[in-house]
Amino acid sequence: MSRRWTRIPRTVALAALLSVAAAACAATAQPPLPLEDQAYGPSILTPRATEMGIASWYGPGFHGKLTANGERYDQHGLTAAHRTLPLGTWVEVRNLRSDRSVKVRVNDRGPYKKGRSIDMSYAAAKALGMIDKGTAPVEIRLLDSDYTNWPTILYAVQIGAFGQRLVADRLGYSVADHGYHAYLKLVGTDSPLYAVRVGPFRQRTEAKRVARALGRDGFEVQLVDEDPRTASYLMRQARTAEQTH
Repeated sequence: MSRRWTRIPRTVALAALLSVAAAACAATAQPPLPLEDQAYGPSILTPRATEMGIASWYGPGFHGKLTANGERYDQHGLTAAHRTLPLGTWVEVRNLRSDRSVKVRVNDRGPYKKGRSIDMSYAAAKALGMIDKGTAPVEIRLLDSDYTNWPTILYAVQIGAFGQRLVADRLGYSVADHGYHAYLKLVGTDSPLYAVRVGPFRQRTEAKRVARALGRDGFEVQLVDEDPRTASYLMRQARTAEQTH
């Protein structure tokens, strides 16, 4: 879901910011992601367009903590952490030792230990039969039919997430008055929120530059991954708008 804005007078933007400030205390936003550079190259794929690597797992110590997409980590759910696949992507992971496989949804970032490709939830690791050993060589196959190629991360700057559309709209108009392309996106599953984002950007460094500029303008910013399907749609919108002006 998305929407573009045009500029509005600064007096209106100021009133919008005051309204947002009053409502923001009650809003639940996704946790901020670190702004330092984390350079990860593209996945190394086989001729079958699958990724080969080492899987690990994480469990009790992380149960109930927030994941990268704002959900609570459930060690009994079939989820996984991956460094470069878009959050929400479904993959099938096959243990090359046992030939057991499991389908999981990527909802977190990691693993950050060198040489590892994917971090499985406790339930997913149990399904693969890798609890005792801790790691296993695996093959990762993309299940999301919406992607014609192995997807990569795009970036956006999130400046708020609210339960009320009106509050999100006001903040969107406010950031648009500063000359940025803003849009709304529904995030979360249990109680969806209207996230206000700027972008999207192909390069993390570009997103960081905009985040810092928005921070200097008084906005609370966080760098987030953007689904390539959303991003490509928005980029087509921006090109169409440029051609009509």
